[in-house]
Amino acid sequence: MDYYKQISVNTGCRLVIEDNAVVTSHNIRWSGIVVFGNSNESQLPRDQNGLPLYQGELIINSGGTVSNALYGIITKKIEDGVGYMASGGGIVRLQNAKFKNNIIVFLFVIIIISILLIICQCQMFHI
Repeated sequence: MDYYKQISVNTGCRLVIEDNAVVTSHNIRWSGIVVFGNSNESQLPRDQNGLPLYQGELIINSGGTVSNALYGIITKKIEDGVGYMASGGGIVRLQNAKFKNNIIVFLFVIIIISILLIICQCQMFHI
């Protein structure tokens, strides 16, 4: 990935990284994974396929790894260094996830109850 490129998890979408899959950029720092959501809506409503209606959902488990990013995970839109508070929200579930060589592992913007966050048995380190 190129510098400042990111993976976006939009509202109504789910990204799953698992089974030792690695999301990385090999010599260039990238922006990271951005999880979008609607800070005015709940995380609970789901469509017939189980996807969240008003939030993006990121699931990293079973050794899934995010590395060499500016932000491993961020839960709000940032453009040209400006953060957009209305974009805060999303669902993040991490179990046995790994974060390597990220400048900032998590940047979670929590507006009232706009984010669902579950973190279990994760590894964060800088090599």
